[in-house]
Amino acid sequence: MNIEIQKSELIKWIKSLQDSNLIEEISKLRNKNYDKKSQKRKFGSGKGIFSFVSEDFDQTPKEFS
Repeated sequence: MNIEIQKSELIKWIKSLQDSNLIEEISKLRNKNYDKKSQKRKFGSGKGIFSFVSEDFDQTPKEFS
């Protein structure tokens, strides 16, 4: 199932909801997602993610010369 179909079905399902508690929980999820996007990046947060970097990393590839 592609993402557009999933979005469409999710919208239809949300529209049909009658439970106010469930609607409130969905709203919290939406707001939580927006809050994540607005957080600033922390310098050094990716430290340790890369365990190996090739010695020629900074060199221009032959294909671009």
